[in-house]
Amino acid sequence: MSDLAVASRDCIAQPKAAAAPRGVKIVLPVWGRNFVNQFLDYGLPSLLAPGNVPAVAAAVPTEFLILTSTYDSDYIRGHAAFRRLSAVCPTILRPIDRLVTAGNHSTTLTLAYLEEIRATGEALVDTCFFLLTSDYIMADGSLGNALARMLGGARALTAGNFQVVREDAIHWLQKKSADAGGDCLSIAPRELMQWGLEHLHSVTLANIVNLPFSHNAHINRLFWRVDDRTLLGRFYLMHCLCVRPETPDFTIGASFDYSFVPELCPSGRVEIMTDSDEYLVVEMQPAEHEIGLLRLGPASVSEIAVSLSEWTTGMHRDNAHHSLLFHAGDVPRETERWIAQSNAFVGEVERRLKREPMPHRNHPYWQGAVAAFERSTGTSLEARIAGPATPPGTLSRWKRKLLTAAELLLIGRPPHVPPWHPLWPDYKTMLRELAAFFAGRHQRLLLVSNEATPLANAFGDSSGRVHYANFGQLLGQSDRHDSAFGKFDLCLVQLTEDGLNNCDWLIDRITPLMKPGATIVIAVPNRRIVNERDFIPKVILHSARFLRPGVLPIEVRAIPANPLRRAARRQIGRLRVLLMGKPRAGAAAVVLAAWPLLCLSLIGNLMSLYRSRGASQSGEIASSVLLRLRVEAGGRIGWEAGPARERAGECLSRSADRFDVAPTEGFEICHGAAAYRA
Repeated sequence: MSDLAVASRDCIAQPKAAAAPRGVKIVLPVWGRNFVNQFLDYGLPSLLAPGNVPAVAAAVPTEFLILTSTYDSDYIRGHAAFRRLSAVCPTILRPIDRLVTAGNHSTTLTLAYLEEIRATGEALVDTCFFLLTSDYIMADGSLGNALARMLGGARALTAGNFQVVREDAIHWLQKKSADAGGDCLSIAPRELMQWGLEHLHSVTLANIVNLPFSHNAHINRLFWRVDDRTLLGRFYLMHCLCVRPETPDFTIGASFDYSFVPELCPSGRVEIMTDSDEYLVVEMQPAEHEIGLLRLGPASVSEIAVSLSEWTTGMHRDNAHHSLLFHAGDVPRETERWIAQSNAFVGEVERRLKREPMPHRNHPYWQGAVAAFERSTGTSLEARIAGPATPPGTLSRWKRKLLTAAELLLIGRPPHVPPWHPLWPDYKTMLRELAAFFAGRHQRLLLVSNEATPLANAFGDSSGRVHYANFGQLLGQSDRHDSAFGKFDLCLVQLTEDGLNNCDWLIDRITPLMKPGATIVIAVPNRRIVNERDFIPKVILHSARFLRPGVLPIEVRAIPANPLRRAARRQIGRLRVLLMGKPRAGAAAVVLAAWPLLCLSLIGNLMSLYRSRGASQSGEIASSVLLRLRVEAGGRIGWEAGPARERAGECLSRSADRFDVAPTEGFEICHGAAAYRA
């Protein structure tokens, strides 16, 4: 390690170290075949380098826990890399299906880590927990060096990283793996760093302060380019790499990289891995990862301060006081000058922060994540995240119920919502598509979604005619679906924007389940926070995927999102976050601002509904798009004839990778909302 990096390490005087830990648990959640494959082919082999898991297992009794879906478990167990890992240390596969929800990745990670820590019981104070993620490629020696820090008295370690473009960077890894015979990926830190520098992701480039090409609208780290082989980092958000809890009494009120360190290590005996020679991981991400957050040109100090003021805790702000060095060669002499410049820059940002640090308990982001999880699963997180006492600022159960009742009174329960609800035009248009189902007592509806859907509330007594399926059920063996062929009059598919990449196989699977002349309605919501105008072009880009055998597209409708609707929706969302995070201030804000915002939303909704039509004007923003397809009389015959079914079977074997869902056997589709949410 360089002398400069040693000098920049967190050198707070520590009390006398406790006894060495008696065991190590390496905890790594991974689910979805795409992520599983990347982990097994590249991430796990890098962990099997001599200086990583083998070094840890040789020093301290070690257990490796892979937290995954039931569907992925057998696949992982049969992989050669898993067998090699099992020969190094005891390895356990544990299912976490109940924790996985679409679009809520950080919450799933937090709950998975938390369950493993709590399950250790009183022994947790004698256990080092390494909290890893599946998309990291780790330099040889990194875990061994981290363990040495923990054995030296640290109670927690944090570290930074950067991203590379997966599509470009993976070719080198493939060659490296082939040269190694697939046993392990032993990559020296500077070799890995050079590879990373050659394939920097646009998200990483956007965080480099002295490269003025672009910037990130949501900043959590800053870099300075020292030379073509060295980056200097100042991180607000760091990964909690390792923790040895000091107490079994803790309460989690934010995601793991916000809350674990202050909750589990109240003494503050936390060290930061500051030099890539000692610890280095590189994160592989698709080229389009977080591309919607990028802006052209450099960010001003004021913009950075506004972004950081929204979410940073005291720990995050302290993190940025430390310099992290990422270098593929010796540390250059001019690094000291860049450290001084970064000190001045971070100091100026700190002076412009608009508010006090956010709490790591009851953080507003966590409140929103918990609410999203509970809406998706229909279950409460209270029992899973509860600590020994209710943390300050946490809403009691009756207060949460009161707030829920107030929200229900103001904006109703989707999809039956009043005209001032921000999504009233979208729900109204969707319910109009279901009018034939509600009018006919003998019609059967197939509702397909990979998330819990508020539409379950719409069916009431007709729920016996409503059949729910997620993408995993549709991926099940086709011969088990024969009993459902030709049974449905109407199908409503709720598809995310990412799901457009694979809507062709989904239509191929649904078509034979429908009666001739039946209707398939596909609803795609615009969930973009930024770059909202790119939503309609993205739908158009995938329009050819809707031309499938046996179905005919007959109508497309975009629900316009005018400026009034968008402004009202954003502000109502902010009120909800404020209300959950700071109930008193939020209640006062609701009293003052709710009715004006709802009136604004009403006007915008009426304008949108009036202008809703089949085609959108150039550059117009839509809150959702609905597509209607008609099943032709020969659709099922064409499927059963062989070629269409074969083509679908081939793409279905790949679709688990792309959709990151688990096929479930059979087509015993759930009946009723309660069964669906379970």
